[in-house]
Amino acid sequence: MKKILYIVYYFPPYQMTYTFRVSRIARFLPNNGILPVVLTAYDGKHHWHEETLLEIDPKIEIHRVNNPINYTKKNSINLYKKTSKLTQAKNKLIMSIKDLILSPDSYLLWSIKIIPSAIKLIKKHNIKHVSFCLGPYSPALTGYFLKKLTGIDYSLDFRDEWIKVAQIDQSTHKRELKPETFFRKRLNKFWEKRCVNNASNVFSVTDTMTNNFLRIYPKQKNCFTIPNGFVKSDYKELDISQVPFRKDRITFYYVGSISINSDIYNPTKFLNGFVKFLKKTSITPELHIFGAVDEETKNFIDSYDINDHIIFHGRVERSELLKQLNKADVFLHFYYPDLHPEALSIKIFEYAYLCKPILSFSNRVGEMADFFQASQSGLICWGNNEDEIAELFEKVLTFPQQVLFTESRYRVLEKYNFERGVELMANKIKLSLENEGN
Repeated sequence: MKKILYIVYYFPPYQMTYTFRVSRIARFLPNNGILPVVLTAYDGKHHWHEETLLEIDPKIEIHRVNNPINYTKKNSINLYKKTSKLTQAKNKLIMSIKDLILSPDSYLLWSIKIIPSAIKLIKKHNIKHVSFCLGPYSPALTGYFLKKLTGIDYSLDFRDEWIKVAQIDQSTHKRELKPETFFRKRLNKFWEKRCVNNASNVFSVTDTMTNNFLRIYPKQKNCFTIPNGFVKSDYKELDISQVPFRKDRITFYYVGSISINSDIYNPTKFLNGFVKFLKKTSITPELHIFGAVDEETKNFIDSYDINDHIIFHGRVERSELLKQLNKADVFLHFYYPDLHPEALSIKIFEYAYLCKPILSFSNRVGEMADFFQASQSGLICWGNNEDEIAELFEKVLTFPQQVLFTESRYRVLEKYNFERGVELMANKIKLSLENEGN
């Protein structure tokens, strides 16, 4: 079995959104003849769940290096909080200085610190290839510098875009780049170009990202798409069956954090749409929220006077979550389209495989919309239009649930099978190893 060095910032037993893709890759690489030696971070035992290591092959070595910066309180500087103008100005200045010094992101110091540890592991295990899962994006610089220092090849797996793909303008449907400071844009472009062009392989989660790399960096021919697809074995204990909506009640399940202080998961438009739906419908909807909701957001929700329709479950262990999700009538997915507009999250595939309708409040155009159309998994609209959100809630009541159980739909989902994606990744890495050997 070939050994590679696998460098990621978050890795189990951290249990966060960031770790789902990296843990799955580590889980399936050994099935394809590659044993990763993991070099990862330790920045406190927040979101630390030992049982998640049970899915990882015990032969996989895990090495951790502390971050020079403590990120346990990294969200303490939040420009969206209602603080004084002086405090906001100070926070903005601090963040601007940080952005100027630390590029592509504030994990740069950790990425520099791990280089000696990476070199030691490379020599100890006679490793010929290093793989990175990004973001954060700074570890890509580790690969670039390791190649300059040792000549070793590396692969980059982009979980999210580094330099943003052109954003979709919701009024014209044209793509426009999100504004960015001149210095930051140039510096990010400088580093991304070097990291991408010097990589032996570049993997991404969507075709849009892959095509974007091929267009911007024509020297890099080895770009491949590994979507965040479903994994059949995750559902082996579930009885997935067709259950029609009840005439008197319908349950909507949302998984994830929400906060009125967030620019990504701010529920204001979503709640406004839900309230408009409540006023029109004759049935009793229940909105179940599985995830962290801060007190300020709960107080904000109280002002809508809809507490009879909302149930807060708090964070549920992933091992128990799928059993809970199978009780839902409809899954909700909302993601502000200003960020990662083409992202096909792991949640979407998990929901789709559970054969329940999905309402996605994100984008009406792009890969997310194309997936919904091809797989007939649900309905989609703009994430910041409360009228469209209310309309989508109404439309799901007449959604033809029988389409969720067709063979043609299952074949569409099979195209996104993550195990096959990791097999492709492993084959490309092994090919790089063979080329280096020659």
